[in-house]
Amino acid sequence: MKNIVFTDIFEVGDVNRGGKKFDRVSRINATSEAADTEIILDINTEIYPIKISDKFTLTLATSLSLDAVAATSASTASKKETWRDTSSGKSLADEYEYVMYGKVYKYDESGGKNLATVYISFGGLLLVVSGEPVDLLVGQEVYLLMRKNS
Repeated sequence: MKNIVFTDIFEVGDVNRGGKKFDRVSRINATSEAADTEIILDINTEIYPIKISDKFTLTLATSLSLDAVAATSASTASKKETWRDTSSGKSLADEYEYVMYGKVYKYDESGGKNLATVYISFGGLLLVVSGEPVDLLVGQEVYLLMRKNS
């Protein structure tokens, strides 16, 4: 699907490194199975508990639509979908257990041409993706979708 800009399987290596700051939120550090991407993610552990050694699939998408057309271009901005639009029945969120909606606020390629760091805010919960460049732009709205792997 064109609306999926990144997907990978990660293993949690650390939870709350440096101490827990909030009651219901934990900061996890995870590495992809191929060990070429690392993430730092704030997650509401009251809703979605996660612990060291858990494996999960993380997907970043520009739309929850199941059709192949992504809502990323300026021409589709006037037809912006809402995050809870259920008029079309099923959505990409139905395939995942935990979903957040946020915005890319920083993109840093200073690590070289094959290394980039993307910073995304989900209403105060943060995601940092470090590794190969991801096809996202500063200001772009994005969905984070997660599901645990057995």
